[in-house]
This record gives sequence, structure tokens and C-alpha cells, in this order.
Amino acid sequence: MSGAEPPARVDREIAFVGPVAAGGLQARRALAREPFDPAPQRERLRGVIAVVLVGLFALAILPCLAIFWTLPDRASDLKDLLPLVLTPLTSVVSAVLGFHCGAQARRDD
Repeated sequence: MSGAEPPARVDREIAFVGPVAAGGLQARRALAREPFDPAPQRERLRGVIAVVLVGLFALAILPCLAIFWTLPDRASDLKDLLPLVLTPLTSVVSAVLGFHCGAQARRDD
């Protein structure tokens, strides 16, 4: 062998496959000691979902307020439509935010 060997490739999803260079075996052993923890990814995803739903709620509320202020003669039509749109959206947003905040409070204890 005339040159330096290329560094061993470390596959994070495969525990051990065939013969491995000395450096690769040590890296695989180190990876095997650290179990996968999905908590950070789960919390980040919960946060993204919460922000998206609050944004959706804001997108439903702001046009309604703009219509109330700019077109007062259409307010009666909007009063009939608001409960149909905002009631289920409010329920979903409050359930998701309650679940998100409850999970964080439980994790902090």
C-alpha cells in the first residue's frame, strides 16, 4: 500500500456491517452507546405546528376584522359566517396549544 487509506465511512443507521477500519469501529461503538433521543425533534415539530395553527387563526381573524371596519353593511353576513369558521378553528388551536404547553410543563418537572 503506497498511500494513505481513505477515512472509514460511518453509517449511523447500521450497527455493524462486515470488516471495518480501526477508526470506523471506534466511531460505531461510540454511536452504539448514545441511544437515539427523539425529544428535540418532537419538540421542534410541536412548536412548528403550534406556530402554523396560530398563524392560521390570525389569517382567519384579520380579514374578518378588516371587513367589519371597512364594510359595515356586510357585517350581518359576516356574523353568520364567523361561528361556522372560528368555532372549529378555535377548538383545534386551543387543543394543540394545550397539548404543547402541557407536554412542556410535564417535561420541565
